[in-house]
Amino acid sequence: MKTGAACGAAAPKVVIEELAALVNAIDVAAKSADALPALLSTLHKSPNGLFSDAVLLKGGRGGGAFVVVDGLAFSGVSRTWMRWPLRRLFARMKPSRITNPCIPNQHALAVPFSYDGERYVVIAPIHGGAGEAQESFFAVLERLTVPGAEHALAESLEIPATPMEPIIAGFALCDDLQERIDEVLRKRGWPLETLPGFRDLWNRLQVSVPDVIAVDLDEIVAPLTAMVGIHRAADSAALRIVGFGNERFSGYGSEPVVDRVLPHDADRETIFKAFKELARDASVLRRARTQDADLSARRSAQRSLTPSELARFAARRASEIMHGWACCVLFNDSGAVSRAEEPSIANPVFSTIPKSFLTEAFFDLRVGERFLSEVTDHPEERMALMALKPLSGATLPIAFDNGERCGVLIACSRHRWADSAAFEALKRLANVIATRHR
Repeated sequence: MKTGAACGAAAPKVVIEELAALVNAIDVAAKSADALPALLSTLHKSPNGLFSDAVLLKGGRGGGAFVVVDGLAFSGVSRTWMRWPLRRLFARMKPSRITNPCIPNQHALAVPFSYDGERYVVIAPIHGGAGEAQESFFAVLERLTVPGAEHALAESLEIPATPMEPIIAGFALCDDLQERIDEVLRKRGWPLETLPGFRDLWNRLQVSVPDVIAVDLDEIVAPLTAMVGIHRAADSAALRIVGFGNERFSGYGSEPVVDRVLPHDADRETIFKAFKELARDASVLRRARTQDADLSARRSAQRSLTPSELARFAARRASEIMHGWACCVLFNDSGAVSRAEEPSIANPVFSTIPKSFLTEAFFDLRVGERFLSEVTDHPEERMALMALKPLSGATLPIAFDNGERCGVLIACSRHRWADSAAFEALKRLANVIATRHR
């Protein structure tokens, strides 16, 4: 457990003791999920009555809503938590004060915990009025870093890392700010997408999530509410937000939802540095998120009871990895063929068995003639594949441990260029499918 500040000499002794007990309980809970009930008890027994209650939520890896598994802090509320983007907490791994959507004008402390295969969040509504001692208490607490027990996934060394240009969008930007940001990004070759209104933003997030969104905070009536809404709609812990505003953007819950706040008149060098750093962070988090979904994929594959179900699962998961389209073909010992495409269309792209079933794994950063030649020689199949407007493409044979091939997986990105992390994720998926198919 790491911290970078002291509570302050003016803080009462009982507050310091309470802080020490809570920090110790968090540290112990970070090592094992079995200690989470003890952390809830520590919050319940707050000597100053700082916390009115505590609740434990659990969320599966790779997505899905967080569900209340212990505590009654939000009685009468659905057990599924969909009100605040809790996955954003795992990008920072720090205790944070967030808005309590269940009770108006109340805030809560949220503490993320990450274990191998599972994620938990402890939420404790904050009771009582703000004071100097209470503010010092949280100032220290929010500087802690909660260590996570993560499963390390090995990557294949024969695949070179491929860079991916970040996707950057601007939301509700005034003309002057948009012009300056566009000028800075254009010099680096990064285009700026313009999203003037909430409807434009919502429609964009339904297609895919940008790496960075620039927001003019001065142009929005309720900035904090808007930022929470953006993260809820995006449903991605990798999304970075940079806000511009001359008014101080603060308050409980602001740090977890806005990654950088710059003055409205920030110079071009400052603007470029912020976008460069956030784009790099988004790339790292995107890779971590892809790895994070692998264990979930292994468990999901086990629920497939037939080759057809397994093929559908593989195509769906591969399309998610590549943010585009995917096809999976599996062969049975009897000679039967199971195939699935995601998203499915009226006329499937492949009417025959893709010839890449017989070739080695191949990844093409920009789909071209070589990729088409790898997967098929049929003109109609080529036309159908190119009609999807693919950007990057990958094809991988599905094989047992002894080298015997039992299928093929093909996937193309349609909204962004893919990188080596996506190809690695597809290789791991192919291994999962082979294991289950066997």
